[in-house]
Amino acid sequence: MAFILPLSPHRRGWAGVEAATMVFVYGTLKRGFPNHPLLAASGSPLVGAASTATPASLVVGPYSVPFLLPRPSSSSGSHLVSGELYAVSPRALVDLDALEGTHLGVYERRKVTVVVEGGSGEVVEAEAYFAHTSYTEALWLRCGGEAAEIGEYTMEHAAKDLDPQLQVALKGYLVARGVNSKLASSLHHHLVEKERWQYMNWLKTLVDMFSHHLVEKERWQYMNWLKTLEDMFSKDH
Repeated sequence: MAFILPLSPHRRGWAGVEAATMVFVYGTLKRGFPNHPLLAASGSPLVGAASTATPASLVVGPYSVPFLLPRPSSSSGSHLVSGELYAVSPRALVDLDALEGTHLGVYERRKVTVVVEGGSGEVVEAEAYFAHTSYTEALWLRCGGEAAEIGEYTMEHAAKDLDPQLQVALKGYLVARGVNSKLASSLHHHLVEKERWQYMNWLKTLVDMFSHHLVEKERWQYMNWLKTLEDMFSKDH
């Protein structure tokens, strides 16, 4: 019989983490991915690698962004989704909410039951960032439905939207100058992730600026502009 653990940060000796929320991350907040430095800087302890207790719907949306979906009406989920479990403080949770755009209706935090990998196989009630329910069904269909669902978001998924010819050209350039193919791939990956991280920082700064300095009418106009821009890019890609 599996027992669901209470959300107690002190159970594993997480000293100084008060009222922590267990957060399951499955995409760019994982170790080695571009948004992990924000989580690491918050001092949120890693509980361990984990996966969803039941099959879930994880898809890679536009611009290689991963989305865990509230069960679309057409799907019950194809895979157990792998990720990492963290004990997140209230202050750090506010920062994660801002990063994930919960106030903009991009993601929403929802309950999820996960199994922590290891000898005990503990079952934990946690929270995760799901695609907002307002566009779940449309996103699921656009990505390819059940056939597009994956069990783990990897670096290969993160780079899938890059121009293949550009990738080949860059690697060839490095190899021609004495850099072997293994190192060339590593350098290319580093450059891609650095650029992605800088872009995310710029977006966060822009969102913060508008959130604090615009009155409601102007903010609404700005959100409409963002939606128009997103639709334009979606058609182009």
